[in-house]
Amino acid sequence: MQNRRRILQDGEEISLTRLEYSTLVFLASNPGIVLTQSQIFEAVCTAGYTRHYITSC
Repeated sequence: MQNRRRILQDGEEISLTRLEYSTLVFLASNPGIVLTQSQIFEAVCTAGYTRHYITSC
């Protein structure tokens, strides 16, 4: 369930930041589509995050 913001791998919960979770949801919502860094940034960017932060992750 997306509203719980939980990711499980082999039954174990994986701890993700809000930005990591948002990025994962965006990518999973676009299967088979090649996305540019700019497209990903635009989709998951919120106030407080900068392009430098995302490219340096």
